[in-house]
Amino acid sequence: MTEHKVPTWLRIVNAIFGSITIIVALLAILLPSLAISTLILIIALGLFFLGLARILRATFREDLSSFLRFLNVITGLLILVLALVAVLFQTLVILFLLWILAIALVVLGLVRVFVGLIDKELPTWLRVLVIIVGLITIVLSFLIFLQPTLGELTLVIFIAWALFANGITRIAKAIVGIK
Repeated sequence: MTEHKVPTWLRIVNAIFGSITIIVALLAILLPSLAISTLILIIALGLFFLGLARILRATFREDLSSFLRFLNVITGLLILVLALVAVLFQTLVILFLLWILAIALVVLGLVRVFVGLIDKELPTWLRVLVIIVGLITIVLSFLIFLQPTLGELTLVIFIAWALFANGITRIAKAIVGIK
């Protein structure tokens, strides 16, 4: 296994974005008295940082294959666009906004699983973590589609837990600093 060191500034950005994502998720989980629209804005902010981190990863990681770079850019752009739609069109029905955020998380989860399966440069424990977080993200996101009657707050909490898990993964990657 060839080790490719990630630039220190990119590791710091990953750690900061992961921390922001965790804080955002915890705000949504611990302060359920916030209005649903505020929680959606907070979650969209977390998704924005995750999308931006994916684009930065693809832009500045020269050791990534062309396919992984492309996948990260496309995923990052899609997540950014969906997060912005949620912010800009708050007058849409709340459930529709939750679906937009859930779609962004499904994409993120699928890419995490895919990267965990094919990125042989990552340590085994991190590959397993990435796959598990990807699966958790997908399952929690699909609950939004399958159980819309659970109530908006419950659905927001599902999304927040998925964000929390993805923030942990982002920080783990920053700590490892390899590929």
